[in-house]
Amino acid sequence: MAGCNSERRDSIFSPFCPVCNSSRQKEIFVHNHFRYVRCHKCGIVWMNPLLTVEERGDDYESIDWDSYNRFMADFRCRQFERDIALIERFCPEKGHLLDIGTGTGEFLDVATRHGFIAHGIEPSGRAIEKALKKGHVIKGKFEDLTLQENFFNVVTMWSVLEHVPQPVNFLQKAHNLLKENGLLALRVPLSSSLINILCILTYKISGHLISKPLIQFYQLDWQSQHFFLFTEFSLFLLLKKTGFQPVWRRRENGFDVATLRYRLNFRLKNWLYEKILSLTAGIILTSAKLLRKEDEIVLLARKV
Repeated sequence: MAGCNSERRDSIFSPFCPVCNSSRQKEIFVHNHFRYVRCHKCGIVWMNPLLTVEERGDDYESIDWDSYNRFMADFRCRQFERDIALIERFCPEKGHLLDIGTGTGEFLDVATRHGFIAHGIEPSGRAIEKALKKGHVIKGKFEDLTLQENFFNVVTMWSVLEHVPQPVNFLQKAHNLLKENGLLALRVPLSSSLINILCILTYKISGHLISKPLIQFYQLDWQSQHFFLFTEFSLFLLLKKTGFQPVWRRRENGFDVATLRYRLNFRLKNWLYEKILSLTAGIILTSAKLLRKEDEIVLLARKV
């Protein structure tokens, strides 16, 4: 992260919740220059103050896409097959689909194979090289692009909204691009998840000595940090505020054992530690499912 100028950071401190405008917020944790708070009213967790544009820098060019795909691609492709089957239930006519933050284009490939006319937007030049082989992709940030309004049947954003500093404006723009009764499909992390609770507890109980799980879960060592972690309630409020009506939702674990270990950066050579960590990851994921404390929500909403 770029050097932090406290005077500049204070200029984008928000005394109000970005979703419900409540002024009541509680500090959840502070790590280095990152401070996260929870809204007392809607429950959303967000970085406050947010990073400035200068501090975020060229955030998506720093992602190691080769490493990400090596550990995550198979899991994500299985996930995307479930996602597209769900979208087909609510949009049987198919048509034009826009995938925001398409990465290296795995979902574009899946959508095209299922009969959609798939378009993608991706800010990372490194990812674009791979994505262009799988569909029509525009390089740039969604917020900065001018696109045809009332054109798309479906807009998707998988693990994108949590990285957006202005989610209201972002969703309003997506709303404008959709046809009447068009479908929005998204996936975001949940602040009430078991893994989030465990990461924060471990960080606090250890006196901030054990920070790696927290850093990895919030992606604080990336240039694309999580600005937001949602609750179902805060997400519903946000969608209503931007002209959407939720029609379907599903909580799920966004990782299997192997990808959870990658997410938490547990890559050790000692086979005993590997076994212990794999067992621990399996227990966490199973417990999360039983307790309904999974780490992500998939939600579909109609433009109204």
